[in-house]
Amino acid sequence: MNSYKHYRGGKRVYKPARAAGGRTAVEQSSILAKQIARILYFPLLFVYLELVTHLHMRLGLKYFVIWLCFGLSAGLLVTAVTMPFKRKINRIVAKVLSFLITLVYIVEIIAKKILQSWYPLSTLRLAAENDLSDYVGAVVDMVARSLPMILLMLLPTLFLLTLGNRMLNFPRCDVRFAGVMAAGMVVLHLIGLGTLRLPWKGDLTPAQLYKVDTNQDDQVDQLGLLTMMRLDVKHMIVPAGKLL
Repeated sequence: MNSYKHYRGGKRVYKPARAAGGRTAVEQSSILAKQIARILYFPLLFVYLELVTHLHMRLGLKYFVIWLCFGLSAGLLVTAVTMPFKRKINRIVAKVLSFLITLVYIVEIIAKKILQSWYPLSTLRLAAENDLSDYVGAVVDMVARSLPMILLMLLPTLFLLTLGNRMLNFPRCDVRFAGVMAAGMVVLHLIGLGTLRLPWKGDLTPAQLYKVDTNQDDQVDQLGLLTMMRLDVKHMIVPAGKLL
């Protein structure tokens, strides 16, 4: 509907048009913007964390398109998890997941700097069996020296904690909409698998690294830290060599 006018005290007064549901066009645009931002938060979070990891560890951005697709795919899955509950629960789940995801990246970088190795889940049992008390001082020192990187990685979560309620809102969505996010995850994952088949050059190509349960350094460089950890979990269930 167009804006309308009526007379009040002999003066014409204009009021904004009300769309379906009694909302103005501006209000609807605001709601749509918040919904889009909510959908994009976790996909962009994964891409942001991968980008900071690669730049901080000086890995380069040659394979950006690969971990971009896998990061966006994983982000849509996490977004779907934060949709079907009540607003308050959605907010809590989103903030907790954002912090935990970021914490994993921070811990992996600190471990890599101290022990010169990435630590996928399959190595946690071995780490737990070792006496790590000798590393406490080194960990504290490395954390102190890595504070700028840690704060940089925590920026999205800090945004979510301070402004997320107002800017993202997190209303409850129809479970079918969460299903759309899951479908988007599958599509982006398949596109990511397609990027592995591009004519990459080198002794170890992304397609080769995707099928092995070794060479974590090269996997993080080419496939991304997230994909390295995901492949580690997959290879604990499915033997290496399968392109899934």
